[in-house]
Amino acid sequence: MIGFTWRIYPKCVNYPTLEPGDSIDLPPNSLHTFTNAGDGPCRWLNVHSPKGFLTFFETFGVDSNQEDAFQKSVDGQLIADVLRQAASYDMHIQLPQ
Repeated sequence: MIGFTWRIYPKCVNYPTLEPGDSIDLPPNSLHTFTNAGDGPCRWLNVHSPKGFLTFFETFGVDSNQEDAFQKSVDGQLIADVLRQAASYDMHIQLPQ
């Protein structure tokens, strides 16, 4: 972690809260999400295996320097595209019941 506190869910799996300088290795196919548990901006280094996950961010990411970047990043069509194509990036999304 780089300069913030990161909480990984689901808590029922005993994922820790990570502080600056911490790291975690999640097992393949572990259902998880995360949130910034601090008050400042989030920064982290993601090392993903198998390689190729960068393409996901190149395809769906929104540059934070763009005007209305946050709104664009949560746009309904973008979210629908992510849900439809996630498995192509070895990402398995489970929607709430």
